[in-house]
Amino acid sequence: MIDEYTPQRPGVESVDADNLQLFCGDELPSIGTAVAIGDGDRRLFAVVRRHAGARRVDAWLPCRPDWVKPTTPIEPTGRPAGFAPPQQGPLTIDASLIRPAEPDDVLLWPEAPAYNELSGRRGVVKTDIAALDVLAPICAGGLNLIIDQSKRCEAFFRLASLTFDDLNPESALYAGHRGDPAQLGDNIHWHIDAGDSLNTQIASLQLAIAASPTLRTHRSATAVVELPDLHPHPPSATPAQDGRRRGIADIVARLGRHLVSTDEAELTTLLLLRPPSDNPGLATIIDSLSLGDVDATLVIDEEGRLMPERSSSDAPLDDEDQQLRQQHQQTMHLARRAADKSAVFGDVELTDDERRAIEEAEEFRVRV
Repeated sequence: MIDEYTPQRPGVESVDADNLQLFCGDELPSIGTAVAIGDGDRRLFAVVRRHAGARRVDAWLPCRPDWVKPTTPIEPTGRPAGFAPPQQGPLTIDASLIRPAEPDDVLLWPEAPAYNELSGRRGVVKTDIAALDVLAPICAGGLNLIIDQSKRCEAFFRLASLTFDDLNPESALYAGHRGDPAQLGDNIHWHIDAGDSLNTQIASLQLAIAASPTLRTHRSATAVVELPDLHPHPPSATPAQDGRRRGIADIVARLGRHLVSTDEAELTTLLLLRPPSDNPGLATIIDSLSLGDVDATLVIDEEGRLMPERSSSDAPLDDEDQQLRQQHQQTMHLARRAADKSAVFGDVELTDDERRAIEEAEEFRVRV
């Protein structure tokens, strides 16, 4: 029986959406390197994401074609995985994107900046929208999450345009499919077309991560990134659908480690999260995602107005604006108490101060 034993050959062992588990045998490739998938005329490259143990690795191949399946042969290249930087027009995503890196290629799986390289400096983006700039200012040099429920996300893209106007970055990236990069400014050096599918939208996030070291070669940079579309979680989800959700959580969590400012470069990032129209509540959606730590969270309602009671920011304010913020927060607190009181006893029981607080708090819900 021992003489009849045939050792397992290196190859694809299992597939889960665009994620692969590869059996590599004794030649275990390093994380971030390219692995050839297939042979002959059908040959693509995946990137090693992590070591899975037992001589296996997890790898990623965007837009995996159907012929990549268990038993497909593999061959480690020993070279970093990369892709050609965009020259003109948007960078589109397909299965042939990854290759063993050439000298001028962008590395697909870069190392995140070390903790001692990170910058603690933060500023305030001035949009000239008074309530927003005081209650929940966009944080210059930070990671800003904008949850936009408005139609076609007009509010998010206006905020992005105002951010460009104020910061005038030397380099910029746009990764998404809803917006027109021409409306954001003339210095969009990176346009990553995220497409309409969940797989390409996830892939666009990894490409944004890959571009982050290039963005930080400039003193100031801005990244505008759309997170993948959210869909209701079906109770009968298939394993492939489960894999896609895990991919979103994994890649989005990494955004906060890569799209960051360092001592040498200020990188301001705006993330768009678009809830589904039939969502059961923003709190449920936010709590169910691994979004990492953000410097500011802005929530926009269906009419494109700021929801100050759901928004927050760690951007540093000067003494005058800090005092004004405290006054506004006290007004909103009184307005909430007054609304609860009115719901039980009616408006006739409200004091003049409570009525004024309700009116002023409504003015804070500025249209973006």
